[in-house]
Amino acid sequence: MKINVDAERKVLEARREYDKKLLVDEKTGIEAKLTQVKEGTEEEFDLRKQLLFQQYKIEIENIHLTSNEREKLYHEYVRNLKKMNDDLELFSFFCVHNKKDRIFAA
Repeated sequence: MKINVDAERKVLEARREYDKKLLVDEKTGIEAKLTQVKEGTEEEFDLRKQLLFQQYKIEIENIHLTSNEREKLYHEYVRNLKKMNDDLELFSFFCVHNKKDRIFAA
């Protein structure tokens, strides 16, 4: 029985490591895409949200986290996502008003 338990534990650990590597690879892919998009675009915003979520998934994968630490990570993720949405809303507001100012100035 002990051999089976040890083998299962090793398989589970290998699976966790593989899953973590996949998450990190996905994060790296998102970062690479970010270098290719124009700054201030909706595409950049979407990629930044994906990057934030990917980082959250990587952090939450840590099996040694307590439920309080997991909850704290979740609230931090939500707070950062809200800030990103607020920043986009503010950016969009200024873009619209600057465009109107240019139209009326002409």
